[in-house]
Amino acid sequence: MEEVTTRPDSVSYLSGSTLPPWHAVGLRNLSSAEAIAQFLKTGANDRAAAYGPMTEVVSGSTQYFSEADLAAIGEFLTSISTRKGAATAASSPGAPETLYTTRGGLAYDQSCASCHQRDGRGAPGVFPPLAGNESVLSADPTSVIHVVLTGWTEATTQHSKHAFTMPDYSQLTDSELAEILTFVRTNWGNKGAAVTAPQIKDQRDALSLAPTAPPKFTVWRFADMLAAPNADQLVLGMRLMTETKALVPDNVGDVMSCSSCHLNGGTVANGSPFNGLAALFPMYNPRAGRIISIEERLNGCFLRSMNGKPIPVDSKDMKAMIAFISRMRGDATADGKIVGRGTTEVDPKLVADPVRGKTLFEANCAVCHGSDGQGMKSANGGWLFPPLWGDEAFNVGAGIARTLTAASFIKADMPVAHSTKFPLGQGGLPDQDAIDLADYFTHQPRPDFPDKVNDWSKGGKPKDARY
Repeated sequence: MEEVTTRPDSVSYLSGSTLPPWHAVGLRNLSSAEAIAQFLKTGANDRAAAYGPMTEVVSGSTQYFSEADLAAIGEFLTSISTRKGAATAASSPGAPETLYTTRGGLAYDQSCASCHQRDGRGAPGVFPPLAGNESVLSADPTSVIHVVLTGWTEATTQHSKHAFTMPDYSQLTDSELAEILTFVRTNWGNKGAAVTAPQIKDQRDALSLAPTAPPKFTVWRFADMLAAPNADQLVLGMRLMTETKALVPDNVGDVMSCSSCHLNGGTVANGSPFNGLAALFPMYNPRAGRIISIEERLNGCFLRSMNGKPIPVDSKDMKAMIAFISRMRGDATADGKIVGRGTTEVDPKLVADPVRGKTLFEANCAVCHGSDGQGMKSANGGWLFPPLWGDEAFNVGAGIARTLTAASFIKADMPVAHSTKFPLGQGGLPDQDAIDLADYFTHQPRPDFPDKVNDWSKGGKPKDARY
């Protein structure tokens, strides 16, 4: 057996093996020497990112190999590859129909699409693609199950500025994780086998994962909407929240979506969730100087955060958004005592340092939002991450344009993929960092809001307002 498995001309040579709790994928299906060299040097390429023990290999060893040695390994592995023809980057026809019609698709949209995108292509240089990813499609799903249960951190190298993380999704049930992984392994051209709930349980038990305490915050599941009598309306409402620009382009003047501020469609604690929100309206709004309806509050976001035009209150789209938000009312009452509401608080007495904020922005934010705040686009021209200033960003009338509001959001929710915290690995910066960052980017040029002259007509204008 030893003689067979160590001969390069044997079909079993470097064909992969399971060493619990990981599965090492085969290396006989690689046909790009350049991609192999890049992976060993940086821990990622356009098809995959290192995880598990491989991160240690890259961090502690292969990142230091010479360019000649990396090229030689790449050439050798491609010479024994069974794949015919040149390798191409992962392709995808876009968001599959099953994204909105299956439990697995909706769960993926809620839990994974923020980073890996609806088309499964990920974000170049930031989040790996799932379409065409050999590790994801492996016949033995041990590793992909391990990653979703425990989280993961990219390799740290001298060639890459950031080590991104995969959050720990062990809070999801075995059935939910099986539905998500089955969706991932069977869409965008992927031909992997389904993953079952017993497979998830076996891996959970093997890893001796302690049961998680019941969360105080209710994470409303997109997947559960399919069982509702108005499922089509709820799914439309969810999509209007998460794909706002694509679905109502005439009403969005920038490239923001509701989920830019209300994370994961308003289902993240301290990510401006929609939990209980419907119970608070009608409510008094100091900026408007009067009592407003929930429809007026939503249209305020279209006018300000999205620098656009209001949605007609009797339209199909507005009714769908209200239905989606109302589904998350729960047992909340008008007293406003809702777990996880809003974002968090920062110390308002701290003095902001925008010069330091610029340095922090370049270190923490520019990788996604661009060094000039211009955002990031995908290969097909769509927006992966929105710009934070400039003509296509939110206008001066948006709440997020206020320094303290922005700082509170940053502290609770940015940057994402920064830890293994459920569900986005988000938050964790100190108050001073959050305020310095906020003061820097909120004072960059952005569209005006002509109707700002009517704001706070009865007084109470906050000190950090942009006008």
